[in-house]
Amino acid sequence: MKQWMWVLLLIGAMTGAVLAQDVDTSDEDAITDVEQLAIAEAVQPSLVIVEYTLKYDKGEDPVAYGASSGYFSRFIIQERPFEVPGCLLDDSTVMTADLVIHPRFIESIHVRMGDARVEATPTSCAMDQAAMFLTLDGPLEGASPLTFAPEAEGPYQGVIYTMEDGEWTISVASVTEAASLTEEGVAFDKAQENLLITDAEGNAVGISMSDRMPIGDGWQGSPLEWEQISETDLQTHRDAIATLSEQSIVRVQLSFRSPRKRAGFRQNSGNTKLNVTGILLENQRVLILQDMRWYQTRYLEGIKVFPAEGDPVEATFEGSLTDYGAIVAKLDSEVDGALHLSDADIRDVRMKLLMLADVDIRDDNRVAYFAHSRVVGYYRAWQNHLYPHIPGDEETVYLFNTDHELVAFPIARRMKTSVSMGSQSPRSVGTDLLAFLNDEDLTDHFNPNNIPLSEDDENRVAWMGLKLQALDEDLARDYQVSELTQDGQTGGIVSFVYPDSPAALAGVEEDWILLRIHVDGEPRPLEIDAFEWVFERQDFPWEQFDVIPTEQFEQLPSPWAPVDVSDLIFQLTDLGYGTIYEAEFFVDGEIVTKEFEVVESPVHYETATRYENEDAGLTVRDMTFEVAEHLRRELDEGGVVISKVEPGSKASVAGLKPYEVILEVNGQTVTSVEQFEELIADQPMLDLNVLRRHLTRPVKLRMPVEIDEGEAVDELEDLDNLEDLEDMEDLEDLDEVDDVVEDLDDVPAPEAPVTEEVDEEEVDPAE
Repeated sequence: MKQWMWVLLLIGAMTGAVLAQDVDTSDEDAITDVEQLAIAEAVQPSLVIVEYTLKYDKGEDPVAYGASSGYFSRFIIQERPFEVPGCLLDDSTVMTADLVIHPRFIESIHVRMGDARVEATPTSCAMDQAAMFLTLDGPLEGASPLTFAPEAEGPYQGVIYTMEDGEWTISVASVTEAASLTEEGVAFDKAQENLLITDAEGNAVGISMSDRMPIGDGWQGSPLEWEQISETDLQTHRDAIATLSEQSIVRVQLSFRSPRKRAGFRQNSGNTKLNVTGILLENQRVLILQDMRWYQTRYLEGIKVFPAEGDPVEATFEGSLTDYGAIVAKLDSEVDGALHLSDADIRDVRMKLLMLADVDIRDDNRVAYFAHSRVVGYYRAWQNHLYPHIPGDEETVYLFNTDHELVAFPIARRMKTSVSMGSQSPRSVGTDLLAFLNDEDLTDHFNPNNIPLSEDDENRVAWMGLKLQALDEDLARDYQVSELTQDGQTGGIVSFVYPDSPAALAGVEEDWILLRIHVDGEPRPLEIDAFEWVFERQDFPWEQFDVIPTEQFEQLPSPWAPVDVSDLIFQLTDLGYGTIYEAEFFVDGEIVTKEFEVVESPVHYETATRYENEDAGLTVRDMTFEVAEHLRRELDEGGVVISKVEPGSKASVAGLKPYEVILEVNGQTVTSVEQFEELIADQPMLDLNVLRRHLTRPVKLRMPVEIDEGEAVDELEDLDNLEDLEDMEDLEDLDEVDDVVEDLDDVPAPEAPVTEEVDEEEVDPAE
């Protein structure tokens, strides 16, 4: 028993082939080495080399749709042609593998035998075999066509022509005829791809360009008898697919809101416009091929579709597909060009000629090229679905049958949270969606949690209601969880449980170890990577607050850990509200599990109601649970948190700083930003009681006095006409203006701040 070599080095083009096994023959039927060498000599004049002189196009490496493309650029660099074998079928026709190298990358094609070399032109390709036919521009010296004897009897021999040790070499061996039967009842003979088959005397009997040969004698005969499609007809199909795809595979522009600026966080400098590919579907829908998770989709504000003709059309977000990297939108006005999706079994197109549209959206440009290709095999992937495989690059390839129905298109499979949180899966040609894309209602396939959000809601997240301390190797050993946490690389120590939180209601206590989370439908547990805030490792610079310039506070993160940035929070939010999960804890030497439901966190600092007073240059937010815990205050004690102070503003001059808490205004306790706004309205001077960490101090803040501009202008115009005054009574208006100025002068200047230390365990605003 021996394994056969490949007939062509197709650079991995025809993957999925099964190496054939020899059929047992009796000694009297065996072919000797001498006879095999005689066969090699007999066919040698008919075996030729096809040379592709390749080139770059627009700075791009050569691309092939019938072979892997990553190999081709080296031939340009090495200044030599890319070579593949072929065979001479008649005086002017050569058959070779159908690599589908796009013409824009081909400088020339020549056929060579020894030193003889003739230019050649593609004229047709086979419909059901990966074969291309070339027409020679003239006779090839020393070459003679194959003579086929389809009725010749076996034993048959297989001839392969391939590069060995830098030389083109002919090898001859017995042909495999191992019969195979699929679970669907399809029968075939396993065979070597791209194999010339001869009888014992070296007469050509047939050629197999596939790893599957039909049972019986269906493979016998000259390739000239195969069903072919001419280059002219291929161009007609390419033109039709170009027109169809221009209407149906369009540029879609997604518009995103910039995230709110956050102190201490690097701002996203990315473009708020993203151009991607969309497929026009029936029912005025567009399938947008962009894989976005909730933390990207939440900023989505607009969708604009650019049809082949006419003005852009707005579209309304309908939903994100749960299992695939795509979103669905409804067009606001009618657009022609909906694609019809083939309902044929994907297995029926194996090795059939398919038309190919390579469509890519590059910024605001739609770049498209057209060729043909074939499905050369299949593979099982997610949930045992059957995916087609084509040789070459797949990321931007759309396949159509010769009836111009869409057969397969590139779409990312959206990975589960536990598999690739925060990452995008590779895109590959898939057909799983064809079962439902033509349905009128796609809502069953939408993820209700992966939707655009308003600016006020963009920082909504899920929570458990606990704080975690990261483990390390020493802590894992101390807590006896080394084996359960990969020596402290995963897991976290519960350092605080928020009252009335899901964790508190489940009975979770401090010093428990959260190991991992289990979710039905997730392929693996979610390992815990405990989040450690920067100011849990070092002290927050409270002591330097008065010397830090106001403008530098934009780079200073909050002293409390943000609720919405930990991996655990991201994972829970990605699972979706309402998802049931089990959290696995280590408690006193035992594993304890608690059942939870993913719920939204209470209002936290980033989602808190805020109020900006432009006159004072001050922005405040409501007190929230994590801020109160950090400051060791009860949430119902109130106060508003200063979140921003404009440099040079009245608030800045008065000495107010971000992350301080305003407890009182003019002697009245502040409980919310709404009340704060009411308390400062029409007040020329604010006496504030301000908390900085655990210390309070009084601050006086002068507010501008509002004057009716219209009335003031009238009064000043009257003052311009003093020469017309008949008596001193007309000076009353001027006296009133002077009175206002005098009143403003009487406003006392702010007193020097008085700092009073407050007991850290209990802060009484009244004191």
